[in-house]
Amino acid sequence: MDRTGPRLRAQVHTAAELYEKHFGRRSAGMWLGECGYVPGVDELLREVAIRYFFVDSHAILYADRRPVYGVYAPIYCATGVARLRPRHESSEQVWSAKHGYPGDPH
Repeated sequence: MDRTGPRLRAQVHTAAELYEKHFGRRSAGMWLGECGYVPGVDELLREVAIRYFFVDSHAILYADRRPVYGVYAPIYCATGVARLRPRHESSEQVWSAKHGYPGDPH
């Protein structure tokens, strides 16, 4: 899939519009699918007024500009949009087969 083309733009814009439709306001942040990051996605997020997004640890630790405080502080893209790593407890709710929703029998 084209990383910054019309398909990705449509996904970002649709997510922002649906959030606004259901909650009556634009979200300030977004959790990217699979906590994935591709260069340029921050530009698309800025288009819809997203100020921060969540990524996995690798997208912070191996960034072009190395973080001073590791994964414990945001990294700001050139667009001003911040990359954040979710707290371990939050990630565990999503990814853990034992503690998260994948392991919930209901």
